[in-house]
Amino acid sequence: MLLLQSLFPRVGEFFRDLKIPQFLDAMIAKVKVPQGPVGRFAFCYLSELISFFIIATNFRALAKGYIVWTVCTDGLIVLQNTIIGKLMIENEKTRDGLSIAAFTLGGMGGSALSIVLTKYIWGS
Repeated sequence: MLLLQSLFPRVGEFFRDLKIPQFLDAMIAKVKVPQGPVGRFAFCYLSELISFFIIATNFRALAKGYIVWTVCTDGLIVLQNTIIGKLMIENEKTRDGLSIAAFTLGGMGGSALSIVLTKYIWGS
């Protein structure tokens, strides 16, 4: 990257002007974990349902050789795990037994959902 910036100074300016990290920081800061036990359970369950849906879809896309699907789901895995990791660090309640149970059940459901939907979409 440094070589590119020295050879093409405008490349560095282009990426700095995108301000992607600042945009992502602002968007992630808006995500809040509900404080009530039912809301927190639902949040943790759904976040892990989505996470494992993406992970299982990624594995299936990789096994089938679907490059675009694999790359897109790779990016989503990193983004989602970074956001949830940040929330777990910042909010102690997301590390209690109820939240862990919700994460576990959501993960199980997300994998099953991925298998069902990708079988329907991709045919096997």
